[in-house]
Amino acid sequence: MREREAQRRTQADDQRRQQYDAYRAARLAALRATTPPDVLAAMEQAAATHFDRDHTSPFGRDLLRRYAMDDAVAAHFQLPSFVEWQAAQGQG
Repeated sequence: MREREAQRRTQADDQRRQQYDAYRAARLAALRATTPPDVLAAMEQAAATHFDRDHTSPFGRDLLRRYAMDDAVAAHFQLPSFVEWQAAQGQG
């Protein structure tokens, strides 16, 4: 019984995370589409420079660099974290 409840909770957590990831991706795409190209390029270049300075491992480098740029855009526009988003959804 407890195992089944734990499995349901894990599935619900996974579903909320997927919903947040979809929300965040859509917001980032919209922000990128409406932000002046020079402003966006400056944000992304600053994030890439910071990433390149601090992360020298070649493993997953391109993907991690893209995540760093996404995080910089999200921070600039103050997108909510997963925990903040979840609380706003009444799921926290």
